[in-house]
Amino acid sequence: MPTPKPGETQRHFIARCVIDDEARMDFPNADQRIAFCYSQYENKDENLLDTKTFKISKKFGDAWKTANEKQRIITERRNTKRFTKFYQSQYNLAIDNKLTYNDIRYSDLFKYNDLRKLYDELYLDTSMHFAKWYARTFDLYITKGINPKQFLSQWQLAIIGYAQTKTALNITRVANTGRKTAIKLIQRMFADPEFMILGAEAKARILRKQFRKYSKYQAMRVVRTESTRAANFGIEQSAKSVFAGKDLIKRWSAAIDGRERKWHNSANNQEVPENDYFIVGGESIKRPGEGSARNVINCRCSAVYLPVKDAQTINQLEGMNFGLAGSTVMDSIAVTNVMRDINRISSSVGSSLTSGVTNTLKELKQKLTSTFDDMGYSTTKVALPRSLTLNTLNDISKKVISLIDRYKYANAGPMQLSFKSTRTLYGIVRRKYNRNGLLNTRINLGDQLTKYNSHRRGYKLDSKGFDIRMFSNIEEKNLLYGTPVHEMAHVLSSSRIIRYLGTDQNAMNFWNEMRILNREYSKALHKFKMAGNVKGYNKIYMGSYSRTNVDEFFAEGWTEFHLSSTPSKYAMEVGKLVNKYYAK
Repeated sequence: MPTPKPGETQRHFIARCVIDDEARMDFPNADQRIAFCYSQYENKDENLLDTKTFKISKKFGDAWKTANEKQRIITERRNTKRFTKFYQSQYNLAIDNKLTYNDIRYSDLFKYNDLRKLYDELYLDTSMHFAKWYARTFDLYITKGINPKQFLSQWQLAIIGYAQTKTALNITRVANTGRKTAIKLIQRMFADPEFMILGAEAKARILRKQFRKYSKYQAMRVVRTESTRAANFGIEQSAKSVFAGKDLIKRWSAAIDGRERKWHNSANNQEVPENDYFIVGGESIKRPGEGSARNVINCRCSAVYLPVKDAQTINQLEGMNFGLAGSTVMDSIAVTNVMRDINRISSSVGSSLTSGVTNTLKELKQKLTSTFDDMGYSTTKVALPRSLTLNTLNDISKKVISLIDRYKYANAGPMQLSFKSTRTLYGIVRRKYNRNGLLNTRINLGDQLTKYNSHRRGYKLDSKGFDIRMFSNIEEKNLLYGTPVHEMAHVLSSSRIIRYLGTDQNAMNFWNEMRILNREYSKALHKFKMAGNVKGYNKIYMGSYSRTNVDEFFAEGWTEFHLSSTPSKYAMEVGKLVNKYYAK
Protein backbone atom coordinates (compact mmCIF):
# COMPACT_ATOMS: atom_id res chain seq x y z
CA MET A 1 0.00 0.00 0.00
CA PRO A 2 1.24 3.53 -0.65
CA THR A 3 3.06 5.27 2.19
CA PRO A 4 4.38 8.85 2.34
CA LYS A 5 7.94 9.37 1.20
CA PRO A 6 10.32 11.37 3.41
CA GLY A 7 9.56 15.08 3.00
CA GLU A 8 6.52 14.43 0.79
CA THR A 9 3.73 16.98 1.26
CA GLN A 10 0.25 15.88 2.20
CA ARG A 11 -1.23 17.22 -1.05
CA HIS A 12 1.29 15.35 -3.20
CA PHE A 13 0.86 12.10 -1.29
CA ILE A 14 -2.96 12.18 -1.41
CA ALA A 15 -2.85 12.79 -5.17
CA ARG A 16 -0.51 9.80 -5.60
CA CYS A 17 -2.33 7.57 -3.14
CA VAL A 18 -5.87 7.83 -4.54
CA ILE A 19 -4.78 6.53 -7.98
CA ASP A 20 -2.51 3.77 -6.64
CA ASP A 21 -3.44 0.29 -7.95
CA GLU A 22 -3.11 -1.35 -4.52
CA ALA A 23 -5.28 1.32 -2.88
CA ARG A 24 -7.90 1.01 -5.65
CA MET A 25 -8.01 -2.76 -5.18
CA ASP A 26 -8.45 -2.63 -1.39
CA PHE A 27 -10.71 0.46 -1.37
CA PRO A 28 -12.82 0.54 -4.58
CA ASN A 29 -15.06 3.20 -3.04
CA ALA A 30 -13.43 6.59 -3.74
CA ASP A 31 -14.53 8.16 -0.43
CA GLN A 32 -13.12 5.24 1.55
CA ARG A 33 -9.89 5.40 -0.43
CA ILE A 34 -9.47 9.13 0.24
CA ALA A 35 -10.08 8.57 3.96
CA PHE A 36 -7.50 5.80 3.98
CA CYS A 37 -4.94 8.03 2.22
CA TYR A 38 -5.41 10.81 4.77
CA SER A 39 -5.00 8.25 7.56
CA GLN A 40 -1.78 6.97 5.97
CA TYR A 41 -0.36 10.47 5.90
CA GLU A 42 -1.38 11.24 9.47
CA ASN A 43 0.38 8.07 10.63
CA LYS A 44 3.41 8.53 8.39
CA ASP A 45 5.88 8.60 11.23
CA GLU A 46 4.73 5.19 12.38
CA ASN A 47 4.43 3.70 8.91
CA LEU A 48 7.90 4.60 7.72
CA LEU A 49 11.28 3.29 8.65
CA ASP A 50 13.54 5.62 10.61
CA THR A 51 15.83 6.50 7.70
CA LYS A 52 18.54 7.86 10.01
CA THR A 53 19.01 4.68 12.00
CA PHE A 54 16.91 2.28 9.87
CA LYS A 55 15.33 1.11 13.12
CA ILE A 56 12.31 -1.08 12.52
CA SER A 57 9.18 -0.03 14.35
CA LYS A 58 6.43 -2.39 15.45
CA LYS A 59 4.05 -0.85 12.95
CA PHE A 60 6.54 -1.27 10.12
CA GLY A 61 7.09 -4.88 11.18
CA ASP A 62 3.35 -5.52 11.16
CA ALA A 63 3.00 -3.79 7.80
CA TRP A 64 5.82 -5.97 6.42
CA LYS A 65 4.02 -9.15 7.55
CA THR A 66 0.76 -8.01 5.98
CA ALA A 67 2.33 -6.95 2.69
CA ASN A 68 4.53 -10.06 2.48
CA GLU A 69 1.52 -12.30 3.08
CA LYS A 70 -0.43 -10.50 0.34
CA GLN A 71 2.39 -11.01 -2.17
CA ARG A 72 2.73 -14.65 -1.11
CA ILE A 73 -0.95 -15.30 -1.77
CA ILE A 74 -0.66 -13.75 -5.26
CA THR A 75 2.24 -15.99 -6.32
CA GLU A 76 0.93 -19.12 -4.59
CA ARG A 77 -2.40 -18.88 -6.40
CA ARG A 78 -0.66 -18.73 -9.78
CA ASN A 79 1.65 -21.64 -9.08
CA THR A 80 -0.94 -23.78 -7.28
CA LYS A 81 -3.05 -23.69 -10.45
CA ARG A 82 -0.06 -24.89 -12.50
CA PHE A 83 0.84 -27.66 -10.04
CA THR A 84 -2.78 -28.78 -9.59
CA LYS A 85 -3.18 -29.07 -13.36
CA PHE A 86 0.04 -31.12 -13.53
CA TYR A 87 -1.03 -33.47 -10.72
CA GLN A 88 -4.41 -34.00 -12.38
CA SER A 89 -2.76 -34.77 -15.72
CA GLN A 90 -0.52 -37.40 -14.08
CA TYR A 91 -3.33 -39.07 -12.17
CA ASN A 92 -5.53 -39.06 -15.28
CA LEU A 93 -2.66 -40.73 -17.16
CA ALA A 94 -2.43 -43.40 -14.45
CA ILE A 95 -6.21 -43.98 -14.71
CA ASP A 96 -6.10 -44.24 -18.50
CA ASN A 97 -3.14 -46.64 -18.36
CA LYS A 98 -4.90 -48.84 -15.80
CA LEU A 99 -8.14 -49.01 -17.76
CA THR A 100 -6.38 -49.54 -21.11
CA TYR A 101 -3.42 -51.76 -20.20
CA ASN A 102 -4.40 -52.96 -16.68
CA ASP A 103 -1.14 -51.35 -15.53
CA ILE A 104 -0.62 -47.74 -14.38
CA ARG A 105 2.88 -47.81 -15.93
CA TYR A 106 4.77 -46.41 -12.96
CA SER A 107 7.63 -44.98 -15.04
CA ASP A 108 5.25 -42.86 -17.16
CA LEU A 109 4.16 -40.80 -14.16
CA PHE A 110 5.72 -37.73 -12.57
CA LYS A 111 8.80 -37.71 -14.79
CA TYR A 112 11.75 -35.83 -13.36
CA ASN A 113 12.20 -33.46 -16.33
CA ASP A 114 8.52 -32.45 -16.24
CA LEU A 115 8.73 -31.69 -12.54
CA ARG A 116 12.08 -29.94 -12.98
CA LYS A 117 10.49 -27.58 -15.47
CA LEU A 118 7.55 -26.92 -13.14
CA TYR A 119 9.83 -26.22 -10.17
CA ASP A 120 12.00 -23.86 -12.21
CA GLU A 121 8.91 -21.97 -13.36
CA LEU A 122 7.79 -21.60 -9.73
CA TYR A 123 11.18 -20.30 -8.61
CA LEU A 124 11.50 -17.80 -11.44
CA ASP A 125 7.96 -16.56 -10.98
CA THR A 126 8.03 -16.29 -7.18
CA SER A 127 11.61 -15.11 -6.66
CA MET A 128 11.38 -12.44 -9.36
CA HIS A 129 8.05 -11.24 -7.98
CA PHE A 130 9.47 -10.78 -4.49
CA ALA A 131 12.75 -9.31 -5.71
CA LYS A 132 10.89 -6.57 -7.57
CA TRP A 133 8.55 -6.09 -4.60
CA TYR A 134 11.47 -5.50 -2.22
CA ALA A 135 13.12 -3.02 -4.60
CA ARG A 136 9.86 -1.10 -5.00
CA THR A 137 9.39 -1.09 -1.19
CA PHE A 138 12.79 0.40 -0.48
CA ASP A 139 12.51 2.84 -3.33
CA LEU A 140 10.55 4.88 -0.78
CA TYR A 141 13.61 5.38 1.36
CA ILE A 142 16.21 6.12 -1.29
CA THR A 143 16.35 9.57 -2.78
CA LYS A 144 17.66 8.51 -6.15
CA GLY A 145 15.29 5.61 -6.48
CA ILE A 146 15.78 2.09 -7.76
CA ASN A 147 15.12 0.73 -11.22
CA PRO A 148 14.67 -3.05 -10.82
CA LYS A 149 15.04 -3.53 -14.58
CA GLN A 150 18.80 -3.17 -14.37
CA PHE A 151 19.03 -6.16 -12.02
CA LEU A 152 16.73 -8.63 -13.81
CA SER A 153 19.35 -10.74 -15.57
CA GLN A 154 21.47 -11.04 -12.41
CA TRP A 155 18.44 -12.09 -10.36
CA GLN A 156 17.37 -14.63 -12.97
CA LEU A 157 20.81 -16.17 -13.13
CA ALA A 158 21.02 -16.53 -9.36
CA ILE A 159 17.46 -17.88 -9.06
CA ILE A 160 17.87 -20.69 -11.59
CA GLY A 161 21.19 -21.70 -10.04
CA TYR A 162 19.63 -21.73 -6.59
CA ALA A 163 16.60 -23.74 -7.75
CA GLN A 164 18.78 -26.36 -9.41
CA THR A 165 20.91 -26.89 -6.29
CA LYS A 166 18.10 -26.83 -3.73
CA THR A 167 15.19 -28.72 -5.24
CA ALA A 168 16.58 -31.90 -6.84
CA LEU A 169 15.89 -34.08 -3.79
CA ASN A 170 12.44 -32.53 -3.30
CA ILE A 171 11.51 -33.28 -6.90
CA THR A 172 12.42 -36.96 -6.41
CA ARG A 173 10.32 -37.10 -3.22
CA VAL A 174 7.34 -35.45 -4.89
CA ALA A 175 7.55 -37.88 -7.83
CA ASN A 176 7.70 -40.92 -5.54
CA THR A 177 4.82 -39.63 -3.37
CA GLY A 178 2.67 -38.96 -6.43
CA ARG A 179 3.31 -42.43 -7.89
CA LYS A 180 2.61 -44.15 -4.57
CA THR A 181 -0.63 -42.18 -4.18
CA ALA A 182 -1.74 -43.28 -7.66
CA ILE A 183 -0.97 -46.94 -6.98
CA LYS A 184 -2.54 -46.97 -3.52
CA LEU A 185 -5.83 -45.35 -4.47
CA ILE A 186 -6.29 -47.25 -7.75
CA GLN A 187 -5.53 -50.59 -6.08
CA ARG A 188 -7.99 -49.80 -3.27
CA MET A 189 -10.76 -48.90 -5.73
CA PHE A 190 -10.14 -52.00 -7.87
CA ALA A 191 -10.45 -54.17 -4.76
CA ASP A 192 -14.02 -52.92 -4.28
CA PRO A 193 -16.52 -55.42 -5.83
CA GLU A 194 -19.16 -52.70 -6.39
CA PHE A 195 -16.64 -50.57 -8.26
CA MET A 196 -15.53 -53.48 -10.42
CA ILE A 197 -18.99 -54.14 -11.86
CA LEU A 198 -19.05 -50.63 -13.36
CA GLY A 199 -18.15 -49.86 -16.96
CA ALA A 200 -14.87 -48.23 -18.01
CA GLU A 201 -16.37 -44.72 -18.37
CA ALA A 202 -17.99 -44.86 -14.92
CA LYS A 203 -14.74 -46.15 -13.38
CA ALA A 204 -12.77 -43.33 -14.99
CA ARG A 205 -15.27 -40.71 -13.81
CA ILE A 206 -15.17 -41.93 -10.19
CA LEU A 207 -11.39 -42.23 -10.13
CA ARG A 208 -10.90 -38.72 -11.56
CA LYS A 209 -13.23 -37.32 -8.90
CA GLN A 210 -11.29 -39.15 -6.17
CA PHE A 211 -7.96 -37.86 -7.40
CA ARG A 212 -9.17 -34.25 -7.75
CA LYS A 213 -8.91 -33.52 -4.03
CA TYR A 214 -5.52 -35.21 -3.83
CA SER A 215 -4.25 -33.06 -6.70
CA LYS A 216 -5.18 -29.78 -5.08
CA TYR A 217 -3.97 -30.77 -1.61
CA GLN A 218 -0.59 -32.03 -2.85
CA ALA A 219 -0.15 -29.03 -5.14
CA MET A 220 -0.86 -26.58 -2.31
CA ARG A 221 1.58 -28.35 0.02
CA VAL A 222 4.42 -28.32 -2.54
CA VAL A 223 3.80 -24.73 -3.63
CA ARG A 224 3.56 -23.34 -0.11
CA THR A 225 6.80 -25.00 0.95
CA GLU A 226 8.78 -24.00 -2.13
CA SER A 227 7.25 -20.52 -2.35
CA THR A 228 8.61 -19.53 1.06
CA ARG A 229 12.12 -20.58 0.05
CA ALA A 230 11.86 -18.92 -3.39
CA ALA A 231 10.35 -15.70 -2.01
CA ASN A 232 13.04 -15.24 0.63
CA PHE A 233 15.82 -15.96 -1.84
CA GLY A 234 14.36 -13.36 -4.20
CA ILE A 235 14.15 -10.79 -1.40
CA GLU A 236 17.78 -11.50 -0.47
CA GLN A 237 18.98 -11.04 -4.06
CA SER A 238 17.08 -7.78 -4.35
CA ALA A 239 18.40 -6.51 -1.00
CA LYS A 240 21.99 -7.20 -2.03
CA SER A 241 21.36 -5.43 -5.32
CA VAL A 242 20.21 -2.30 -3.51
CA PHE A 243 22.64 -2.36 -0.56
CA ALA A 244 26.09 -3.88 -0.05
CA GLY A 245 25.94 -7.14 1.92
CA LYS A 246 28.09 -5.72 4.71
CA ASP A 247 25.55 -2.90 5.17
CA LEU A 248 22.59 -5.25 5.68
CA ILE A 249 21.03 -6.95 8.64
CA LYS A 250 18.16 -9.42 8.43
CA ARG A 251 15.32 -10.00 10.85
CA TRP A 252 13.23 -13.18 11.16
CA SER A 253 9.55 -12.34 10.72
CA ALA A 254 7.24 -15.16 11.79
CA ALA A 255 3.72 -15.46 10.38
CA ILE A 256 2.02 -15.22 13.76
CA ASP A 257 -1.58 -16.30 13.32
CA GLY A 258 -1.91 -19.29 15.65
CA ARG A 259 -0.73 -21.80 13.01
CA GLU A 260 3.00 -21.11 13.28
CA ARG A 261 5.51 -23.46 14.92
CA LYS A 262 6.36 -22.58 18.52
CA TRP A 263 10.09 -22.30 17.76
CA HIS A 264 9.37 -20.06 14.73
CA ASN A 265 7.33 -17.84 17.04
CA SER A 266 10.27 -17.76 19.45
CA ALA A 267 12.59 -16.74 16.60
CA ASN A 268 10.37 -13.79 15.67
CA ASN A 269 12.36 -10.52 15.50
CA GLN A 270 15.69 -12.37 15.80
CA GLU A 271 18.26 -10.14 14.09
CA VAL A 272 21.62 -11.15 12.57
CA PRO A 273 24.08 -9.76 9.97
CA GLU A 274 23.10 -10.55 6.36
CA ASN A 275 25.79 -13.24 5.91
CA ASP A 276 25.10 -14.88 9.28
CA TYR A 277 22.61 -17.60 10.25
CA PHE A 278 19.39 -17.54 12.25
CA ILE A 279 19.13 -20.04 15.10
CA VAL A 280 15.65 -21.53 14.85
CA GLY A 281 14.65 -24.52 16.98
CA GLY A 282 18.31 -25.25 17.62
CA GLU A 283 19.10 -25.30 13.85
CA SER A 284 21.27 -22.82 11.91
CA ILE A 285 19.24 -21.45 8.97
CA LYS A 286 20.36 -18.97 6.32
CA ARG A 287 16.82 -17.82 5.44
CA PRO A 288 13.20 -18.95 6.06
CA GLY A 289 12.24 -21.93 3.92
CA GLU A 290 15.56 -23.73 4.46
CA GLY A 291 16.82 -26.28 6.97
CA SER A 292 15.39 -29.65 7.92
CA ALA A 293 11.82 -30.76 7.17
CA ARG A 294 10.62 -29.68 10.64
CA ASN A 295 11.52 -26.08 9.74
CA VAL A 296 10.58 -26.13 6.07
CA ILE A 297 7.23 -27.81 5.36
CA ASN A 298 4.41 -25.23 5.17
CA CYS A 299 6.64 -22.51 6.63
CA ARG A 300 5.28 -19.01 5.94
CA CYS A 301 7.97 -16.91 7.66
CA SER A 302 10.02 -14.23 5.91
CA ALA A 303 13.29 -12.37 6.40
CA VAL A 304 13.23 -8.57 6.55
CA TYR A 305 16.46 -7.19 5.10
CA LEU A 306 17.33 -3.78 6.47
CA PRO A 307 20.27 -1.45 5.85
CA VAL A 308 22.40 -0.43 8.79
CA LYS A 309 22.92 3.22 9.73
CA ASP A 310 24.78 5.20 7.02
CA ALA A 311 24.44 2.36 4.53
CA GLN A 312 25.17 3.25 0.91
CA THR A 313 23.17 2.06 -2.05
CA ILE A 314 24.91 0.27 -4.88
CA ASN A 315 25.06 2.43 -7.99
CA GLN A 316 26.55 0.02 -10.50
CA LEU A 317 26.71 -3.70 -11.12
CA GLU A 318 30.04 -5.37 -11.53
CA GLY A 319 30.66 -8.88 -12.84
CA MET A 320 28.44 -11.88 -13.54
CA ASN A 321 28.20 -12.98 -9.90
CA PHE A 322 26.74 -9.75 -8.57
CA GLY A 323 24.16 -10.43 -5.89
CA LEU A 324 25.56 -13.85 -4.94
CA ALA A 325 27.88 -12.23 -2.40
CA GLY A 326 30.32 -15.07 -2.04
CA SER A 327 27.69 -17.78 -2.24
CA THR A 328 28.70 -21.10 -3.75
CA VAL A 329 25.37 -21.52 -5.55
CA MET A 330 26.95 -21.27 -8.98
CA ASP A 331 30.18 -23.18 -8.29
CA SER A 332 29.15 -26.32 -10.13
CA ILE A 333 26.81 -24.84 -12.70
CA ALA A 334 27.96 -23.50 -16.01
CA VAL A 335 26.67 -20.02 -16.72
CA THR A 336 25.78 -21.01 -20.26
CA ASN A 337 23.63 -23.89 -19.01
CA VAL A 338 21.83 -21.63 -16.58
CA MET A 339 21.09 -19.05 -19.28
CA ARG A 340 19.86 -21.86 -21.53
CA ASP A 341 17.47 -22.97 -18.80
CA ILE A 342 16.27 -19.41 -18.24
CA ASN A 343 15.37 -19.11 -21.92
CA ARG A 344 13.75 -22.56 -21.95
CA ILE A 345 11.67 -21.94 -18.87
CA SER A 346 10.66 -18.43 -19.80
CA SER A 347 9.18 -19.56 -23.09
CA SER A 348 6.76 -21.82 -21.25
CA VAL A 349 5.58 -19.53 -18.47
CA GLY A 350 3.29 -17.46 -20.66
CA SER A 351 4.73 -14.03 -20.75
CA SER A 352 8.45 -14.01 -20.82
CA LEU A 353 10.06 -13.62 -17.45
CA THR A 354 13.26 -12.52 -19.02
CA SER A 355 11.51 -9.49 -20.38
CA GLY A 356 9.72 -8.92 -17.10
CA VAL A 357 6.27 -10.31 -16.43
CA THR A 358 3.81 -7.54 -15.61
CA ASN A 359 1.01 -8.04 -13.14
CA THR A 360 -0.86 -4.78 -13.82
CA LEU A 361 -1.62 -2.56 -16.79
CA LYS A 362 0.44 0.14 -15.10
CA GLU A 363 3.51 -2.12 -15.03
CA LEU A 364 2.96 -3.07 -18.67
CA LYS A 365 2.80 0.59 -19.70
CA GLN A 366 6.04 1.21 -17.85
CA LYS A 367 7.72 -1.77 -19.51
CA LEU A 368 6.63 -0.69 -23.01
CA THR A 369 7.61 2.93 -22.37
CA SER A 370 11.03 1.87 -21.16
CA THR A 371 11.54 -0.47 -24.13
CA PHE A 372 10.65 2.12 -26.76
CA ASP A 373 12.58 4.82 -24.94
CA ASP A 374 15.66 2.60 -25.09
CA MET A 375 15.18 2.50 -28.88
CA GLY A 376 15.43 6.26 -29.03
CA TYR A 377 11.73 7.07 -28.96
CA SER A 378 10.44 9.64 -26.55
CA THR A 379 7.23 7.88 -25.52
CA THR A 380 4.50 10.40 -24.83
CA LYS A 381 1.54 8.04 -24.50
CA VAL A 382 0.74 4.32 -24.20
CA ALA A 383 -2.95 3.38 -24.62
CA LEU A 384 -4.07 -0.12 -23.59
CA PRO A 385 -7.65 -1.14 -24.46
CA ARG A 386 -10.06 -2.98 -22.18
CA SER A 387 -10.96 -5.23 -25.08
CA LEU A 388 -7.75 -7.23 -24.48
CA THR A 389 -6.86 -9.05 -21.28
CA LEU A 390 -3.63 -8.38 -19.42
CA ASN A 391 -2.35 -11.84 -20.41
CA THR A 392 -3.04 -11.13 -24.08
CA LEU A 393 -1.36 -7.73 -23.90
CA ASN A 394 1.63 -9.31 -22.16
CA ASP A 395 1.91 -11.92 -24.92
CA ILE A 396 1.75 -9.31 -27.68
CA SER A 397 4.28 -7.12 -25.88
CA LYS A 398 6.60 -10.08 -25.53
CA LYS A 399 6.49 -10.61 -29.31
CA VAL A 400 7.03 -6.89 -30.01
CA ILE A 401 9.97 -6.68 -27.61
CA SER A 402 11.54 -9.80 -29.16
CA LEU A 403 11.56 -8.03 -32.55
CA ILE A 404 13.11 -4.94 -31.00
CA ASP A 405 15.79 -7.13 -29.45
CA ARG A 406 16.62 -8.80 -32.81
CA TYR A 407 16.60 -5.86 -35.22
CA LYS A 408 18.12 -2.40 -35.50
CA TYR A 409 15.18 -0.06 -35.07
CA ALA A 410 16.15 3.53 -35.86
CA ASN A 411 15.69 6.51 -33.57
CA ALA A 412 12.31 7.97 -34.24
CA GLY A 413 11.61 10.91 -31.94
CA PRO A 414 8.36 11.41 -29.99
CA MET A 415 5.99 8.44 -30.15
CA GLN A 416 2.42 7.49 -29.17
CA LEU A 417 1.66 3.77 -28.81
CA SER A 418 -1.83 2.29 -28.95
CA PHE A 419 -3.42 -1.15 -29.12
CA LYS A 420 -6.85 0.08 -30.26
CA SER A 421 -7.97 -0.54 -33.84
CA THR A 422 -9.79 2.23 -35.69
CA ARG A 423 -13.09 1.88 -37.54
CA THR A 424 -11.33 1.33 -40.83
CA LEU A 425 -7.86 0.06 -39.91
CA TYR A 426 -6.74 -2.92 -37.85
CA GLY A 427 -3.39 -1.23 -37.14
CA ILE A 428 -1.38 1.68 -38.52
CA VAL A 429 1.99 3.44 -38.27
CA ARG A 430 2.01 7.16 -39.09
CA ARG A 431 5.00 9.48 -39.16
CA LYS A 432 4.97 13.25 -39.51
CA TYR A 433 7.90 15.04 -41.12
CA ASN A 434 8.96 18.55 -41.95
CA ARG A 435 11.99 19.81 -43.85
CA ASN A 436 14.11 19.39 -40.72
CA GLY A 437 13.21 15.75 -40.17
CA LEU A 438 10.83 13.57 -38.18
CA LEU A 439 8.32 15.30 -35.91
CA ASN A 440 6.50 12.36 -34.31
CA THR A 441 5.34 8.76 -34.81
CA ARG A 442 2.02 7.09 -34.01
CA ILE A 443 2.11 3.31 -33.67
CA ASN A 444 -1.18 1.44 -33.44
CA LEU A 445 -0.83 -2.34 -33.02
CA GLY A 446 -4.61 -2.87 -32.93
CA ASP A 447 -6.95 -4.97 -30.81
CA GLN A 448 -8.92 -6.66 -33.62
CA LEU A 449 -6.53 -9.57 -33.70
CA THR A 450 -8.13 -12.98 -34.05
CA LYS A 451 -11.52 -11.52 -34.99
CA TYR A 452 -10.58 -11.05 -38.63
CA ASN A 453 -7.47 -13.21 -38.95
CA SER A 454 -9.35 -16.48 -38.90
CA HIS A 455 -11.21 -15.75 -42.12
CA ARG A 456 -8.77 -13.42 -43.85
CA ARG A 457 -5.56 -15.36 -43.43
CA GLY A 458 -6.92 -18.83 -44.19
CA TYR A 459 -7.06 -20.11 -47.75
CA LYS A 460 -9.95 -18.74 -49.84
CA LEU A 461 -10.21 -19.81 -53.47
CA ASP A 462 -12.02 -18.34 -56.46
CA SER A 463 -13.98 -20.39 -58.97
CA LYS A 464 -10.78 -21.39 -60.82
CA GLY A 465 -8.95 -22.41 -57.63
CA PHE A 466 -6.68 -19.35 -57.31
CA ASP A 467 -6.10 -18.14 -53.73
CA ILE A 468 -7.78 -14.77 -53.04
CA ARG A 469 -7.30 -14.40 -49.25
CA MET A 470 -6.48 -10.89 -48.06
CA PHE A 471 -3.41 -11.45 -45.89
CA SER A 472 -0.31 -13.64 -45.85
CA ASN A 473 -0.47 -17.16 -44.48
CA ILE A 474 0.49 -17.63 -40.82
CA GLU A 475 -0.16 -20.48 -38.42
CA GLU A 476 -3.32 -20.51 -36.31
CA LYS A 477 -1.38 -20.40 -33.03
CA ASN A 478 0.21 -17.13 -34.20
CA LEU A 479 -2.95 -15.32 -35.33
CA LEU A 480 -2.76 -13.10 -32.25
CA TYR A 481 0.50 -11.58 -33.49
CA GLY A 482 -0.45 -10.98 -37.13
CA THR A 483 -1.27 -7.27 -36.91
CA PRO A 484 1.43 -6.33 -34.32
CA VAL A 485 4.22 -7.99 -36.33
CA HIS A 486 2.94 -6.40 -39.55
CA GLU A 487 2.96 -2.92 -37.99
CA MET A 488 6.39 -3.46 -36.39
CA ALA A 489 7.70 -4.01 -39.92
CA HIS A 490 6.54 -0.49 -40.79
CA VAL A 491 8.16 0.78 -37.58
CA LEU A 492 11.43 -0.85 -38.63
CA SER A 493 11.55 0.92 -41.98
CA SER A 494 9.36 2.65 -44.54
CA SER A 495 9.99 3.54 -48.18
CA ARG A 496 8.79 7.06 -47.38
CA ILE A 497 11.76 7.54 -45.06
CA ILE A 498 13.97 7.88 -48.13
CA ARG A 499 11.83 10.73 -49.38
CA TYR A 500 12.22 12.72 -46.19
CA LEU A 501 15.50 11.43 -44.83
CA GLY A 502 17.50 10.48 -47.87
CA THR A 503 20.81 10.38 -46.07
CA ASP A 504 20.40 6.86 -44.66
CA GLN A 505 22.41 4.80 -47.17
CA ASN A 506 21.55 1.51 -45.47
CA ALA A 507 17.82 2.23 -45.80
CA MET A 508 18.26 3.36 -49.40
CA ASN A 509 20.02 0.11 -50.33
CA PHE A 510 17.41 -1.93 -48.48
CA TRP A 511 14.48 -0.34 -50.30
CA ASN A 512 16.19 -0.55 -53.67
CA GLU A 513 16.52 -4.31 -53.24
CA MET A 514 13.00 -4.60 -51.76
CA ARG A 515 11.51 -2.88 -54.86
CA ILE A 516 13.34 -5.31 -57.12
CA LEU A 517 12.03 -8.25 -55.07
CA ASN A 518 8.49 -6.83 -55.17
CA ARG A 519 8.61 -6.56 -58.96
CA GLU A 520 9.84 -10.15 -59.26
CA TYR A 521 6.95 -11.28 -57.03
CA SER A 522 4.35 -9.44 -59.12
CA LYS A 523 5.77 -10.82 -62.37
CA ALA A 524 5.77 -14.36 -61.02
CA LEU A 525 2.15 -14.12 -59.91
CA HIS A 526 1.13 -12.68 -63.30
CA LYS A 527 2.98 -15.42 -65.16
CA PHE A 528 1.31 -18.21 -63.15
CA LYS A 529 -2.11 -16.55 -63.51
CA MET A 530 -1.82 -16.22 -67.30
CA ALA A 531 -0.68 -19.81 -67.62
CA GLY A 532 -3.51 -21.08 -65.43
CA ASN A 533 -0.93 -22.57 -63.05
CA VAL A 534 -3.00 -22.65 -59.86
CA LYS A 535 -0.46 -24.67 -57.86
CA GLY A 536 2.45 -22.38 -58.71
CA TYR A 537 0.40 -19.24 -58.02
CA ASN A 538 -0.97 -20.39 -54.67
CA LYS A 539 2.45 -21.58 -53.53
CA ILE A 540 3.95 -18.05 -53.60
CA TYR A 541 0.82 -15.94 -52.98
CA MET A 542 1.02 -13.72 -49.87
CA GLY A 543 -2.47 -12.21 -49.94
CA SER A 544 -4.03 -9.37 -51.90
CA TYR A 545 -2.81 -6.80 -49.38
CA SER A 546 0.81 -7.63 -50.25
CA ARG A 547 0.14 -6.23 -53.74
CA THR A 548 -0.98 -2.80 -52.47
CA ASN A 549 2.53 -1.27 -52.61
CA VAL A 550 6.13 -2.11 -51.75
CA ASP A 551 5.63 -1.25 -48.05
CA GLU A 552 2.74 -3.69 -47.66
CA PHE A 553 4.62 -6.33 -49.67
CA PHE A 554 7.46 -5.98 -47.18
CA ALA A 555 5.19 -6.02 -44.12
CA GLU A 556 3.11 -9.03 -45.19
CA GLY A 557 6.19 -10.98 -46.29
CA TRP A 558 7.91 -10.21 -42.99
CA THR A 559 4.81 -11.28 -41.04
CA GLU A 560 4.66 -14.63 -42.83
CA PHE A 561 8.43 -15.06 -42.40
CA HIS A 562 8.11 -14.74 -38.61
CA LEU A 563 4.77 -16.43 -37.98
CA SER A 564 4.76 -19.40 -40.35
CA SER A 565 6.89 -22.52 -39.94
CA THR A 566 6.79 -22.94 -43.73
CA PRO A 567 7.00 -19.43 -45.22
CA SER A 568 6.58 -19.13 -48.98
CA LYS A 569 9.43 -18.32 -51.36
CA TYR A 570 9.07 -14.53 -51.35
CA ALA A 571 8.33 -14.35 -47.63
CA MET A 572 11.68 -16.11 -47.14
CA GLU A 573 13.39 -13.64 -49.46
CA VAL A 574 11.88 -10.69 -47.55
CA GLY A 575 13.11 -12.17 -44.28
CA LYS A 576 16.62 -12.68 -45.69
CA LEU A 577 16.71 -9.11 -46.97
CA VAL A 578 15.66 -7.69 -43.59
CA ASN A 579 18.27 -9.82 -41.83
CA LYS A 580 20.91 -8.57 -44.26
CA TYR A 581 20.30 -4.90 -43.48
CA TYR A 582 18.67 -4.73 -40.05
CA ALA A 583 19.59 -7.78 -37.97
CA LYS A 584 21.63 -6.98 -34.87
